[in-house]
Amino acid sequence: MRKALFTSLFLLPLLLAAGTLRITDSSRGGSSALRQAALEYSVASGSDIRIDRMAAESAAALTEQNTVDLAVWEIGDIPEKFKKNPQLPLGCEALVIYVNSANPLPGITSEQAKDIFSGLRPRWSELGWRPRDIHRINLKNTSEHSGLDRDILGAAPAAEVLGVESSKDVVLLVGANPDAMGFAHMTAGDENVNITPVNGVMPSKNNICSGKYPLSRRYVLVTVKNSPEAENFIRLLKKDIKTRVRRDMWLPLEQSEK
Repeated sequence: MRKALFTSLFLLPLLLAAGTLRITDSSRGGSSALRQAALEYSVASGSDIRIDRMAAESAAALTEQNTVDLAVWEIGDIPEKFKKNPQLPLGCEALVIYVNSANPLPGITSEQAKDIFSGLRPRWSELGWRPRDIHRINLKNTSEHSGLDRDILGAAPAAEVLGVESSKDVVLLVGANPDAMGFAHMTAGDENVNITPVNGVMPSKNNICSGKYPLSRRYVLVTVKNSPEAENFIRLLKKDIKTRVRRDMWLPLEQSEK
C-alpha cells in the first residue's frame, strides 16, 4: 500500500506537467501581452500554462523534444520544419533614429548607425556636417524596454552614450540639442526632431511590419504541437491582439503584413 501511494505521489507531478500548455518565448524582452493572456486563460479555464523565456536556438532545440505546444519566434528565426505550421502574428518593433530638426542629415545606413552608436564614428563631420561630436542618447539599462538598440545593431553602446528612462525623454533631449542623435522606440512626434531614414526607408508602420525598414523585428506565435489547449489559448489571444500588443510597445502586426 505504501509503495503504491509513493508511486502515485511520484507520478503526480509528471501527470500534471503532461497536461500543461507549454510556450517558449524568444522575443526580445518577452511578450507581456502573451503573459497577461496566459494568466487570463489559466484563471478562466483552470489550466496550467508555462511560458519559458529563452534564446531562439534553445527554443528550436526544445521543440525537438515534443514537449512544447506553442513558440514565439522572430519571423527570421522560425526553424525550417515549422515554417508551414499555423502562425499568429503578434507584433513588430523598431529602433528609430531621431535627430534635431535643425540637422540637415538626409539619412544614414544601418552600418553608419551601428558605427555611431558604438563610437566608431563619433563626429558629425564624418556624415558631411559640421565638426562637432555626436551627442548620442538611448534608453538606459534599467529601463524596462532598454536593449533594443544593442540587439538590433549588434553592438554595445559607446561609453559616451547617455541613457534615459523613456523614448519620450530621448525625443525631448534630441529636440533641445542640434548635435544630438537618439536611439529609441517609435513614440509621439515632436516638431523639434526629425526621424531619420535608414537605408533610404522611413520607419512607418507598414515599413516596420512588412520588414522593409532594416532596424525592425517581427514576432509570431507558431503552433508547434496541435492540442485543444493550444487552440483555445490562441482563440483567446486573437480576440483583441491589437490591444494587447500595445502593452509591449510593439506595433500590431497584421496578418496581411506577415
